[in-house]
Amino acid sequence: MSIGAKLKNAMKMNAVKEADLAVDVHYSRQAVSAWANGRRRVPGDVLPKLSNKFDDPDLFMEIGVLATDGVSLPPLDGDYIRQDTLAMIDLVQKETQEAMDKLADAQLYKPPEHATERDKQTVRSINEEVLEAACSMVNLVRVNCHEYGLSYRATFQSLEVTLKARRMRK
Repeated sequence: MSIGAKLKNAMKMNAVKEADLAVDVHYSRQAVSAWANGRRRVPGDVLPKLSNKFDDPDLFMEIGVLATDGVSLPPLDGDYIRQDTLAMIDLVQKETQEAMDKLADAQLYKPPEHATERDKQTVRSINEEVLEAACSMVNLVRVNCHEYGLSYRATFQSLEVTLKARRMRK
């Protein structure tokens, strides 16, 4: 699903009209309509305004992908992904096990400065598996927030507090 479709869905779920959103983001109603219908790209300066306006996990994740030029965990919304908690739990278990197996098989005993191209390829492969597991986990959170009516924003704000309290983040 595109950013436009996710924006349109967030607007519908929050009963926000194009004209009202246009005022909030300081663009015309026609521009908002073009974004929501996929006729124009959402400008970069609007992305933070949309994430502040809507507490929609799908929109948050898509904004993250756009704002970072793809260096963010995307929403898993493909045809083969069921959008329910139990299916996501299965996916998390599968992806996490694959990552753990890849880590267990790796022999990363050399210091990085002495790594061969083969060692680097092994690390790339491990990174891909770990990111797939992380992506499935974040998407489980996304689906849980949808299904249980929880705030995606509040979930991540709570995580931030926890990480700081545990001295895992400054």
